[in-house]
Amino acid sequence: MKGDLVTALCALYLSGGPSVPRVLVPRQRWTEVVGALRTLGGCPLAALAAAGLRAEAGVAASRWDWAQRQVESGSVLTPLCPGYPALWRDRLGDSAPPALWRLGPRGPGGPAASVVGSRDLTGSEQDFATSAGVALARLGYWTCSGGARGADRLAMHAALEAGGPGCELRPMGLGSRLEVPEGAGAFNLTLLSASDPADPFTTSAAMERNRWIYAAGEFTIVVAAQFKFGGTWHGAVSCLRDRLAPVLVRVGETSPDHARAARVLVALGAFPIGDADLRDLDRLREVTSEACTRGHSGRLFGASSSLWS
Repeated sequence: MKGDLVTALCALYLSGGPSVPRVLVPRQRWTEVVGALRTLGGCPLAALAAAGLRAEAGVAASRWDWAQRQVESGSVLTPLCPGYPALWRDRLGDSAPPALWRLGPRGPGGPAASVVGSRDLTGSEQDFATSAGVALARLGYWTCSGGARGADRLAMHAALEAGGPGCELRPMGLGSRLEVPEGAGAFNLTLLSASDPADPFTTSAAMERNRWIYAAGEFTIVVAAQFKFGGTWHGAVSCLRDRLAPVLVRVGETSPDHARAARVLVALGAFPIGDADLRDLDRLREVTSEACTRGHSGRLFGASSSLWS
């Protein structure tokens, strides 16, 4: 039954393959689809039709064989698969991605933390990003990022080099792997994307992906942000205003613009973190624990836990 559920989600929501007018199967109904299939059982296509989800039944039938091949290849991830970020299910509910392309290990099913930041960093910010990746690896976290040049990539490379696992959420297809330094443990890196494997970067995909990055970790470390500009800034502000997850932002020697952004994010509820906090793992545990206590993260949409049993 679980295999049929995974195939159904991929048939309906996995990008690529036989084209389907997406208006027929709005992604926000995926939890309703899972609930119907689990309640009614039997043939998934018949269950969808019986539940009144006739458009979904038709689309699933037309893409079933293709979706089944992708599931058998092990190149997809859904909320019903091992390794799907558990915090997405609790924090995002029906806005969580129902089907993703995957390259690499199965994904951050264990504790995870995200690292984001601007592309153009000062020397001290670069050192901070690198130290963050190392510290998270030593604490046993998956490091999640968007893979962009700058803070994301520095933290990810450092985490991999320190022997930790990493998960990169891409706003494009998985046609090529992120380059990693020789010996960096590329086998510990998982790439995930909601885009067609051949799709190029798009701003809309990046904006949606940014929210997923902030929701994936127990907390997110913001290395540096540009005031009122860029994905890091808008993602952090949205995360804080929606009370989605705890945000820790670096305070210290930096450019005037980055310092201003950090001050405002702290005023909005982000927790300040300094360079010295990354050098002492016991201190870092205290800082992240306090940030998570103050972060008021939790379920936004009340996703039923019965969906995941």
